[in-house]
Amino acid sequence: MSGHYSKEPQFGELIRVALEIGYTIFPYEHSEEGSGKPREIGEAKNIANYLRDKPDIKLLIHCGYAHATEGKMGNSWEKAMAGRLLEFTGINPLTINQTRFDNKFIFKHLSPPSETNINY
Repeated sequence: MSGHYSKEPQFGELIRVALEIGYTIFPYEHSEEGSGKPREIGEAKNIANYLRDKPDIKLLIHCGYAHATEGKMGNSWEKAMAGRLLEFTGINPLTINQTRFDNKFIFKHLSPPSETNINY
């Protein structure tokens, strides 16, 4: 796997476990320069393109912070990736915001869990 976030220990472990239990991993990050609105649109279009040939697929999209916001935003993004996904595909995604549960400041939680602690 390659990519910016896969270098992080927790995200790398998430990818490894997802592959072990049968998930298919695909990139949706928008790779052009810039952020904000163009990034949100690019991410949603990448997901929409992936879905085009897989109309019956079940999909879990892992994203961070405000990218899971479904409605209009009061900033330059106008809509986040989840809102753009609805716009481009008609799919109203179930979104779960786990940002408030981020434990990045509890250093003992930064290591991947041991094999005996993994519960699927």
